[in-house]
Amino acid sequence: EIIVLGVGPMSLSGKWLFPDDHYALISDKVEINNNLGFYDEYPINLNKLQLLLYKRKFFANSIFKKIESISGNPLFYGKYNIDFKSENILKQVKDDVDPEFAEENRNRNNFEEFEIPSIDNNDKIAFELIVKKLKENNIKVIIVKVPVNPLLFEKIPENYLDNYNNFILKISEKYNVTSLDYTKTYEESLFYDGLHLNRFGRESFSRKLAVDVVQNAVQ
Repeated sequence: EIIVLGVGPMSLSGKWLFPDDHYALISDKVEINNNLGFYDEYPINLNKLQLLLYKRKFFANSIFKKIESISGNPLFYGKYNIDFKSENILKQVKDDVDPEFAEENRNRNNFEEFEIPSIDNNDKIAFELIVKKLKENNIKVIIVKVPVNPLLFEKIPENYLDNYNNFILKISEKYNVTSLDYTKTYEESLFYDGLHLNRFGRESFSRKLAVDVVQNAVQ
């Protein structure tokens, strides 16, 4: 009856997720250059042979994944474990802060992964399509703007954040959707790094989010 969509400043930049396979389900709505030599757009309405040829790109990874599941050791994904959780995320189980984050954040000058354009891109199209389809099926939608470490937030260019906020506002108003903004809710001591809360932050955020979702669900 209700779907909660989490979204952050990187989610709409078009520079976060790679490769673009997550667009396959809406491929009739977006145009993608996949640089693989088979299709200029992601598969839609393919016959069985075309679909088989397309899916060949997943064959090697599937074999590695099967071997990993049997051996219990990751063979291919470097600093990512078998569940695709990054090394930094795994450390959060024990550590409350990334010791390298503050220095790296101070020394950074480029924040292009947060560069959300004012015009539509594939991420925006995908996000709006999800909201539209949910609403058409009488499913209540709550958009959650996830927390950002204030040390990082103050360095992200203002126009990037304006484009992010303006887009969420537009979608909220267009589809009559509730938007909960936690972007600047938590202090830096509750973050592991720039975008991930530590164990204390996660507990606090989870409790608050649960209460807010329930309150909005009954409205």
